[in-house]
Amino acid sequence: MDVSAELSVVYIVHIIALNEQLIAGNDGDISVDKYLSDFDVDQEKKNLFFKNAGEVRSVNCKDILLYSLKGRYLWIYIEIQGEGSFSFSDMKVDMTGDNFMMTFPQVYRERNSFFHRYMSIYSSIYNDFQAQIDRLPERFDIENTSCEFLIEYLGWLGIDISREYVDDGMIRKHAAEAFELKRYRGTRYVLERIGEILLGEKPVIIERRQIADNMNKTDKQVSDALYGENPYDVSLLTTVECNDGRRRWLSGFLEQFIPVRCKLKLIFLCGHNEMDTYTYMGVNARLWDATEVRLDEGAVSLDEMGILK
Repeated sequence: MDVSAELSVVYIVHIIALNEQLIAGNDGDISVDKYLSDFDVDQEKKNLFFKNAGEVRSVNCKDILLYSLKGRYLWIYIEIQGEGSFSFSDMKVDMTGDNFMMTFPQVYRERNSFFHRYMSIYSSIYNDFQAQIDRLPERFDIENTSCEFLIEYLGWLGIDISREYVDDGMIRKHAAEAFELKRYRGTRYVLERIGEILLGEKPVIIERRQIADNMNKTDKQVSDALYGENPYDVSLLTTVECNDGRRRWLSGFLEQFIPVRCKLKLIFLCGHNEMDTYTYMGVNARLWDATEVRLDEGAVSLDEMGILK
């Protein structure tokens, strides 16, 4: 069993085995379960009952050998002494047998002998390893396994993902599609798919080589500022708002899936227009989106046919 206890706590495990579930009492046969769970029965009497039944007693041990016990039914009583917290979990009784003892001649198979107890250590280790191997299919069940394991699993595949900026659903989707994402690494498809998983929408991808070079000098300067000068530069546009920390992480994460010579630029399109202190607008100039405009900290509103002079 797995135990979590403070150093000031002492726990004593008492174990007995009997062939029957009934014991003789003053008023006839009574159930062992009923007797042990009866709060009216003094605890010292219950301790004496365990002792007379040939208990196995262990102090502060997680693994206990029960070779001296014989019986169909098993009762376990844990006594806790001291002050502090104590908890235990995953208690189990292993009855798979001694794998290593069965390989020796009969003369060495004396039950509860020193050699028997010594070889049981290796049998226990072997059984624990075998239990872990048997649970491997459950471990790799993407829908039910822990997200911490899936992050480690993605790391085995060369995909480094941070728990801080993703939720459980994003992690499970990445793990489910990890093979396909690795297969299409370096393509538009993988950037679009990762954008859908992490941002919730399909981003717009603009490759610099797709933009015509036969434009005037001014337009080319604007284009280079937006989409880069290198023909291998790629820009990813999205309307999803992200804080600075998530933007930096997202940029680094996507760089795992782009070609070596490629430079990725993330552009987050806001849902509103912003102008700085000095903004000059020519005749018939208009904002990109029709939004409410206010001047002087909201004192003057420009609704419908507002005119600036």
